[in-house]
Amino acid sequence: MDSRILIIDEDVKLLAKLDDYITKTGYPVKTVNSPFRGLELAKKEYFPVIFFNHDFKVMTGTEFLKSILNHNSKTQVIIMTENNDLNKILKCIESGAFDYIKKPINDLSVIKKAIDDSIEKLNKWNQIKRAREIS
Repeated sequence: MDSRILIIDEDVKLLAKLDDYITKTGYPVKTVNSPFRGLELAKKEYFPVIFFNHDFKVMTGTEFLKSILNHNSKTQVIIMTENNDLNKILKCIESGAFDYIKKPINDLSVIKKAIDDSIEKLNKWNQIKRAREIS
């Protein structure tokens, strides 16, 4: 299964930190600092897991989710946010986000766990799909 990760955030230091960490864990990574560039890239290439900064001023998490999940409903989007508004976080989860991570991200192991959980969910989905096709 393809396991490429896309990270979309305007914080270039965070992008570099996550790129380095995720690459060391064995996953190929692409990073962009624009939600529009991220959407463009995700529509050209398949990324099973996308981390998206919910706090962009130009595009909300729910707007991003609607666009990306209309393109590929299996994409696992993980929202990253400094926002403490639980209603906004819940709205993203209800709109299809797989999970959310609170920023600042001090413990990078939460990133690896989110990726592993996302990939596991996709693998289970693919197993069920194959079993259904065989039946």
